[in-house]
Amino acid sequence: MGLFDSIGKFVEDTAKDVKNTAEDVGGFVEDTAKDIGGVVNKNVNKIRKGIKQGETFIRKGIKKTLVKTEKGLKKAGFNKNFGKDFKRGFLKVAKALQMPQKWIEEHDVTAPYLGGFSILGLAASFGLSPITTIGFLEQIAVDPKLQQKLKDGDLQTILDLSLSPLAFVPGSGSIAGKGAKKGLKAATKNIGRFF
Repeated sequence: MGLFDSIGKFVEDTAKDVKNTAEDVGGFVEDTAKDIGGVVNKNVNKIRKGIKQGETFIRKGIKKTLVKTEKGLKKAGFNKNFGKDFKRGFLKVAKALQMPQKWIEEHDVTAPYLGGFSILGLAASFGLSPITTIGFLEQIAVDPKLQQKLKDGDLQTILDLSLSPLAFVPGSGSIAGKGAKKGLKAATKNIGRFF
């Protein structure tokens, strides 16, 4: 049952409750009028008729408003696939935030001569680490593959996640902070190879 179906059911149930209450009130008023001797019977019928007309007017107004709201939400993109579409878009943004740093590290011509260490990647990480880290944290929040890697104990994923807060520590943009982060990452990777 979708959101709009449950809203429609709620409106119909509310309208029925209003109608039942109106009938109960009308019945109560009528019984009271009979006890008094039927003096107010004519006015009771007018009251009951007015309550029924008011209930019908309110129910129709609510239904019209809900139909217009539902159409507006559908035009705005809120449909049954909204959750999947939002997750997919969130993942694309997360990966896009990480692309500049990855591209620089992959295309650093000095890296093969330095045993895979990317000097340009290190220099670029001074400015890009907060953006890259936000992208990684967004990605791990919605990417089931990355979450599974974390559950399976993938060393690289665990390192990336555990060292990600360093991007936001004041002074982590300094040479010492970046060097410590890169060095710690490389050392932990090498230790992980032995196990």
